[in-house]
Amino acid sequence: MLDLARRGGLTGDKDDDVPLDVAPLFETVPDLQAAPAILRELLRDETYRRHLAGRGNRQMVMIDYSDSNKECGIAAARWAIQEAQRALVDVAQEEGVDLTLFHCRGGSASRGGGKVHRAVLAAPRGTVRGRLRLTEQGESINAKYGLRGIALRTLEQTAGAVALATAAPPPADPREPAWTALMAEIARDAGRSSVGQK
Repeated sequence: MLDLARRGGLTGDKDDDVPLDVAPLFETVPDLQAAPAILRELLRDETYRRHLAGRGNRQMVMIDYSDSNKECGIAAARWAIQEAQRALVDVAQEEGVDLTLFHCRGGSASRGGGKVHRAVLAAPRGTVRGRLRLTEQGESINAKYGLRGIALRTLEQTAGAVALATAAPPPADPREPAWTALMAEIARDAGRSSVGQK
């Protein structure tokens, strides 16, 4: 992509400088499961790291909700998204990169819809860190932003949740490994059940 941008003349002050951010998109469950390895490989590419250094070592990764839900159901899809977020943050920290997760949300619950502030507060520890990027699509645009007062309240709740998740993330809970194992089992069984119904 960077080479294509250079050939198209999309360069900055230097001839090889491309003032574009590259944001990989992970949509399906296999994509989400492979996301940490893909990001690690990308961040270890010398050409890409030079480009990223020029962008302040800030990397964005897009996570989509609807495709994973369509293939295996909401429980398995949401758990894959949760696990991918944790693993992507770990990779970014190992590689010394500042990661922003970009959530591509639709209107319905199956497409990632719902109250943004609740989603932010439920995100894995360390995945928000003062920044949040998301899209909202479909009927949720009018419902959340159609009237000025409601739009301001939506933005206020979202900004408050980002501040809270950043400044006071929930402490580690000793029961977390048991919860994680149980949720992984639920997601695995729900995914099998969903695939079997198609």
